[in-house]
Amino acid sequence: MRGSFYGEAKQARNNNADPVAHLKSAKVFERRAHGASLEISSRMINFVATGNIKTEHLDLLQTAGWSISAERINWYRFLAHFRVVQRGSRFMGSRNTMPRKLRPETWGFLCPVHTPDGSPCGLLLHLTQDAY
Repeated sequence: MRGSFYGEAKQARNNNADPVAHLKSAKVFERRAHGASLEISSRMINFVATGNIKTEHLDLLQTAGWSISAERINWYRFLAHFRVVQRGSRFMGSRNTMPRKLRPETWGFLCPVHTPDGSPCGLLLHLTQDAY
C-alpha cells in the first residue's frame, strides 16, 4: 500500500501538481481504500474457507488448522461444532497436561465432561451452555 502512494505522488509530480494535495484528495483515498478492502475481504474469505492464515507480520504458533468444517451427522453434533474451542494442532504433539484437567479460571466457561475420546481428547473443549 505504501508503494502505491509513492507511485501516486510521483505521478502527480510528473503532471506538475502538488503531490500532497493530490494524495489528500477524496478520489485517491476512495480508490486506495477500495483496493485495500478488496484485499482484506479476499483474505478473510480464504481464511474462513481453508482455515489457513497467510501472513508475515504476526508471530503465530501455527498458520494452518484455524477452522473446522461443521459435520451434519445429526442436529446435536452440528450445534456442538459452534460451541467448540479448539486449542490447535500445535498442542497435538505436546501432551504436557492431563487430557480433561481444567484450570480454575476456566471453571464455568468450559464444559468438564464434553470432550471427545481418542487422539483429540483434551484438544477440543466445549463452552458450557448454562454457566452458574
